[in-house]
Amino acid sequence: MIVNALLVTAAVNLILNGAIAWFSVRGQHVVPVWAVPRIGSANVVTDTIGTFFFLPLMTCVFSTTFVWIEMRAGRLPPIKTIEIPDRLRGGRLRRGAVLGAATVAVLTPPAVVVFLLLGGGASLTTDQFVIYKAALGVVLGALVTPIIGLCAMAATDQS
Repeated sequence: MIVNALLVTAAVNLILNGAIAWFSVRGQHVVPVWAVPRIGSANVVTDTIGTFFFLPLMTCVFSTTFVWIEMRAGRLPPIKTIEIPDRLRGGRLRRGAVLGAATVAVLTPPAVVVFLLLGGGASLTTDQFVIYKAALGVVLGALVTPIIGLCAMAATDQS
């Protein structure tokens, strides 16, 4: 569980988030921290908030599927001692959306404070942005993946 939940997820998040970040800013020389969102131009704030939602959502969909495969094969036992809250019931897509929304609600305020401290005209180079996004993916994945794994192992509705 530790290898799959933390190490494999860290590697996947490092590669995927770095690649997505690179593709999203490959035509930009700098990535502003604050900017009005527009097609073809990334900024750090909106991209970070998007990551706060989509990383837990996608991690829940894929990790839950893999946990259930391992459980059906008998390599992971179900957890019967944990009761999943009602708002996290209803399948992996719903659970992922709820976890993504909760992550946005909890992490956006402190992130905005950090971005405000950086100032309105701050920006990152393309390389700095890619490194930031890769690191954000690893750290955020390390926070949400164990919760997602436990919910998957405790779920009675495997849909």
